[in-house]
Amino acid sequence: MLAVCLLSEGQKLYLHWSHKIGIAVSLTFSIVATAVLSDLWSKELTTLLLSFQVTAPFLHVGGVFLLTALSWPVALHFFRMTSRVRGGLILGFYLSFLSVLYLVPLGLYSPCIKEVGTLGPPPALIGHRGAPMLAPENTLMSFEKAVETGSEGLETDVTISVDGVPFLMHDQTLRRTTNVQHVFPNRTNTAASLFSWSELQSLNAGAWFLSG
Repeated sequence: MLAVCLLSEGQKLYLHWSHKIGIAVSLTFSIVATAVLSDLWSKELTTLLLSFQVTAPFLHVGGVFLLTALSWPVALHFFRMTSRVRGGLILGFYLSFLSVLYLVPLGLYSPCIKEVGTLGPPPALIGHRGAPMLAPENTLMSFEKAVETGSEGLETDVTISVDGVPFLMHDQTLRRTTNVQHVFPNRTNTAASLFSWSELQSLNAGAWFLSG
């Protein structure tokens, strides 16, 4: 931002060779990282779009606060500029971006924004990881027990195994809810997402509940 302001006033930037190398390395890294992530996440664009939709209200409020905070520096820079043409361009760009930002909610869609009365009554009882007081949490038996006791909804946690298979796990590790310390004693504190599906299938996720 400072560099753009200086250039707009016609001042030259005298950069040290180390600064030039740093800018070149940063720019190259950013381009390569963007290309790699775009290739790796090409199948996740739908999820990314949904994430933006869910967080859209918060992103919009943050953008408004940011543009509001920049209003004083932009105005100060505008009145200090000798070239009215450049000043007008900067001010016009700022006001145009600000106007678009304020008009975005008119076409904004977010599943977090609903009309009053369209969601229906909230559930009276939700099974948190099933019915963890009646059966081992995040297991089919636990969910069945929750439904039997009148739960209108179920809450669970999904983790992805190292070979891409989703499974239910709340904790960071498998230590509390499985017998991983007996089957894989050297991996007791290893993250659950670093186990393969075949390794996870070899664990017992209910014995700890019966022994407790």
